[in-house]
Amino acid sequence: MTEPDGTTRAFTTLFDWLENPSADRGIAYTQERGDWARVTYRDLAAKVFEVAGEITAAGGAGAIIPILMLPGPRFVASFFGVILAGATPAPLVTPTAFEDPNVYDTYLAHLLTTVPPRVVLAEAKFANRVLAVAAPLKPTIVEVAEGFSATPRFHRATPVQDQDLALLQFSSGSSGKNRAVRVPVGSLEANTNAIAKWLDLSADRDAWATWLPVHHDMGLIVGNVTPVMHGLDLWVMPPERFIKEPRMWLSCFGNLGATLTAAPSFGLGYVARKVRPTDLCGMDFAGWKGLICGAERVSAEVLAEFVKLVGPAGFEEQSILPAYGMAEATLGISGKRIGSPTKKIRVASSSLRMGQTVEVVSAEDSGNWHVGCGPRIDPGMTIEIVGEESALDAGVVGEIAVSGSSVAAGYYSNTIGSTSRFEGDKLYTGDAGFLYEGELFIIGRLGDSVKVRGKSVFAEDTDASLHSVAGLGTHNAVSLLGFLENQESIIALVEKPPGEWVAEVAGQLGAQYTSMRVVVIAADRGTLMRTTSGKPRRTTMWQHALERWEAKEIAFDSATVIEPTGF
Repeated sequence: MTEPDGTTRAFTTLFDWLENPSADRGIAYTQERGDWARVTYRDLAAKVFEVAGEITAAGGAGAIIPILMLPGPRFVASFFGVILAGATPAPLVTPTAFEDPNVYDTYLAHLLTTVPPRVVLAEAKFANRVLAVAAPLKPTIVEVAEGFSATPRFHRATPVQDQDLALLQFSSGSSGKNRAVRVPVGSLEANTNAIAKWLDLSADRDAWATWLPVHHDMGLIVGNVTPVMHGLDLWVMPPERFIKEPRMWLSCFGNLGATLTAAPSFGLGYVARKVRPTDLCGMDFAGWKGLICGAERVSAEVLAEFVKLVGPAGFEEQSILPAYGMAEATLGISGKRIGSPTKKIRVASSSLRMGQTVEVVSAEDSGNWHVGCGPRIDPGMTIEIVGEESALDAGVVGEIAVSGSSVAAGYYSNTIGSTSRFEGDKLYTGDAGFLYEGELFIIGRLGDSVKVRGKSVFAEDTDASLHSVAGLGTHNAVSLLGFLENQESIIALVEKPPGEWVAEVAGQLGAQYTSMRVVVIAADRGTLMRTTSGKPRRTTMWQHALERWEAKEIAFDSATVIEPTGF
């Protein structure tokens, strides 16, 4: 492949790693008792051929095949095996990620109705669940065996083409229902190769560690597909293990030699809260090369908390790589370069208006911190900030639009109500942002904002104000924006008994958003709703706030001058 500067580099295809798989490198994964087991790429390749043969025997060639499997080597073998068989994988979240079986069954039924399957690839323990939910569809369930043994090579009847559908990726559904994104082979290969160049990946010196769910674009593409395609040692633990033992994830870098990973901002905040400095005894993070931080707007405060924890053990702040991406662009759109400083600017909230130039203020002034997400990752991709009619200049707030080699081929089914949209060869992301000094800055989801006197107020900014109150953070507090009795309003939904924090929240939000109604709800644990990738389901929670929550839960309402309770 020729780069814009005239140089060339090797281009890795989906199946290059199958030609001469390593007997030394491979995938290590956590077992139920907590220790690590390992499968070499040579054994993994044999499993890929085995799965491809089983899919073909089940009549799955040419079909879209849902995959319900836990993270690890068998999932990776299943993903590549489906593509090798001439079918399209569609990874779905597994039941273990949901506490309420009814919620999961509703989720699974929606996805299987969106993409009616004739073959489903699943672990044995999930097979009956799938059959029960999908009974009217009568799919064939292919159970992937646990063993890894040599099998005859499977040869695809026709070579894979760039326009072939390599992946049906369900978006997280933060602004609506999950939508199925059609990712062609060419887009998948372009994005994984761009990520590899961005991170300067080398199998000789790099190893990856991940806890992200494989049904989510970041966990799938950068946490599994990219390191496997480029032959890196890979350490895999399921999200449930990470939640239980976040120290185990850190040990991948402090003890086991992993150099790269990716995590959302809320994940780093969770580590900072749950892991104590004494838990890091014996760990050395000096070799930790890069930590991609994306999937939601990056919090400067969370980054500082994380660095405070791991910095004394050798972790360097510049190793954090704030990034921006979405399933509709396969994954990566922009990201900070390795070794470069993190660009953090404080922006006057009054300047965050669509079509207006942002006002960068001093650190001492009022305003929220915004973290730069670097320049474009894929040289074959263009990033623009657009208004209603045309592209906008640098520093002006608008909608982020991208085009080029990594952009997906649209949605699989009806997408009415979707904030993101494809028009011609351009993807309009539905996210607001601006370009500043060569980097992309993310403001927030257009579907999670209201206009107040002509200015767009974004939930990510009201979140930042809410989380500045001591004891509150992404784990227990979220802000919702909408209209209450025809007035622009903020609902601060907090999973915490009423206390002094209520007055602090009311004062903080009331002072910063003077023309908005502020309501503070003290809710029970489990009230906050999130997508399968951890993003707040603001639209659903707003609706529940109007329909279900009782007046006794309202700890403060600026419209009725209710005094904060619980003091």
